[in-house]
Amino acid sequence: MAYKYDGTPIKPNLLFPWLILTHLPSGFTGFLVAGIVGMAIMQSGIFTVVFTLLSYKNQGVLRRLQATPISPAHFIVGHLVSRVFIILCQTALLLAIGAVVLGVSIGLGNVLAYLNIFLMAILGGILFLSIGLAISSASPNEDSAPALANLVTFPMLFLSGVFFPIDYLPKSIYYFCNLLPLTHVAEGIRLSVLYGDSTLDTLPQLGYTFIWMIIAFGICAKTFKWE
Repeated sequence: MAYKYDGTPIKPNLLFPWLILTHLPSGFTGFLVAGIVGMAIMQSGIFTVVFTLLSYKNQGVLRRLQATPISPAHFIVGHLVSRVFIILCQTALLLAIGAVVLGVSIGLGNVLAYLNIFLMAILGGILFLSIGLAISSASPNEDSAPALANLVTFPMLFLSGVFFPIDYLPKSIYYFCNLLPLTHVAEGIRLSVLYGDSTLDTLPQLGYTFIWMIIAFGICAKTFKWE
């Protein structure tokens, strides 16, 4: 689908980003809102966990937890549950801003579309939180963690269809984009936001996200260490 600016003059100022969004066609505004929701899930999942876990390691918190009856699996699952709840609240807030401030018709009023958006947020949250935990385990210190986290997130920011459709990219890059987990998280959310698609309509996106989630969680569980 091609999107065109409506031609209304915009004077650059501090509200420039908001003015751009409000002057874009409603379809493309919805496209961006869905993409930003997916991006926020990825950023929250990876960056918050990476720095929190490294801080725990440096402060000796994980070493003290190792001396307790808690197992690594219990610690990981407990961490995921608390963080996923925050991601769900964040998703709801971003959707509310998109609906109230930008006038996007989220899910075309379809309750099943809302449920699917939050299902995608849960799966995506677990996926990216697991990646964040794996990165924290692979990082020898706090200085290397940001580099590793950015190495993972930057390609997805620009090649996962967050800000523009990947259909316009060269075929070779397009196929690579479809291998990235954020591509399917953002697309699943976008289909529900723009067209009111339910879970059954987004099974391919849910399937890809679930497979990536299992892979990431497996790597996370395998590489996790207390020290």
